Amino acid sequence: MDMPTDTKENTIRARVRRSEDFEPGSLRTIAIDETNGISQVIGKLKGATTTTGQSLIFDKRVKNWTQALVEGWLRDHGLEVV
Repeated sequence: MDMPTDTKENTIRARVRRSEDFEPGSLRTIAIDETNGISQVIGKLKGATTTTGQSLIFDKRVKNWTQALVEGWLRDHGLEVV
């Protein structure tokens, strides 16, 4: 599997929803697994009142995340990258 991700020096980011689907200014980042260095960008979809995940950020400084590990984590959690 070759998932499109955004790899930087310290992070790998996997988008699971397109940013244009969200209300402007509603996106924010929250920690979802500090032990493994995983954060999630959440926001309100246009017309929604609750938040939804937009992308996941895997911190390579906390855990030695690789493209293959991120792809496995996403598969294990039933997520696909857009």
